Amino acid sequence: MQILRAAEKLFADTGYEATTFAAIADELGIHQPGIFYYFPDKQSLYRAMLDHVLAHATDAALEVIQDETQSPEMRLFRTIDVWIDCVSRRPTIARLLLQEAGTRTAIEGRARPERILGDQYSEAISQALSEYAGAPVDALDVLHYQATNMGSTICFFSQSAVSRTKLSTSEIFDDRAIARHKEFARESIKAMLGVIRKRARAQRKRAGGNADG
Repeated sequence: MQILRAAEKLFADTGYEATTFAAIADELGIHQPGIFYYFPDKQSLYRAMLDHVLAHATDAALEVIQDETQSPEMRLFRTIDVWIDCVSRRPTIARLLLQEAGTRTAIEGRARPERILGDQYSEAISQALSEYAGAPVDALDVLHYQATNMGSTICFFSQSAVSRTKLSTSEIFDDRAIARHKEFARESIKAMLGVIRKRARAQRKRAGGNADG
């Protein structure tokens, strides 16, 4: 839908508060009533736009993390590639979520790592982490996984907003740069998974000791 595409561009470039129906109408070359016909207010347009933008990433991530033919570890690593690929192909995702994280209105709360791809995805991550650790994990572990994976990618593809590094867009979206980012992301997640499994083993050991006593 043209309205959603125009809203995506302006919300990503200028943020929620600075984007107006008048600006979106100008971008489309239409009058504002043409937008009000579909969306009664800016908040409903923003929600629809964000759901539209994240729909593919959500579906792709769910397909991978719920694939029980793969080991928990493999599913957790493959979701890294899925997320990075989705954002690299649609960089407005990174800018939108970075904008939302900084807005005072907190319209949707989707910039929180555990909310970006929805509750169903978070639950699937929790299950995969628990299977990998051999013990239940808590919400903090799920948040750390998603913050490490998603947060680093959002910052990477929005580097001009978070870093003094003067890299061109072509350098950031170069295949080699994306491959390197995937490598770093996997190593970060690998270290985090090691901590989770080590803690789970210690908990089982303590529980076994208490049972013997």
